[in-house]
Amino acid sequence: MSLPRVSVKDVVWQGATIPAGTTFLMNAWAADFDPGHFKSPQEFSPERFLDIPEGLGTQYFAFGAGSRMCTGSHLAYREMYITFVRMLIAFEVLPAADTSQRPILTGPLECNANPSGLSTEPKAFKIGFRVRDKACLKKWFEQTDTTTKHIER
Repeated sequence: MSLPRVSVKDVVWQGATIPAGTTFLMNAWAADFDPGHFKSPQEFSPERFLDIPEGLGTQYFAFGAGSRMCTGSHLAYREMYITFVRMLIAFEVLPAADTSQRPILTGPLECNANPSGLSTEPKAFKIGFRVRDKACLKKWFEQTDTTTKHIER
């Protein structure tokens, strides 16, 4: 769910009038899995985001939509990109040896550790990491130590 919004004027939607001052929430999960908006929304298909027409922006609603959309979404996307690329360069990601410890990916209710929360919180799961390039990883740690040594710990 999105954070609450309040309508600023009367809105007519599908023949019903929503009066000004009405509090409502956008169901972001339902929007992300709308088959009218996404072809086969239940399938893992990251390439669906590659051919978005210019000016439409990211068609993903975890950060909200419209004028009240989270202003930090672009920063979050860039930070996630850097983090995931670095992780994939440095490590081979492996499934947990014990199949009962693997993530649950069947749906938002089954995988949610906090079903009464405002957003989905994945249940704990285990994965393995195997270092791909020890020299590269060592260099990154050294660079981090150099650039953060002025910060008190």
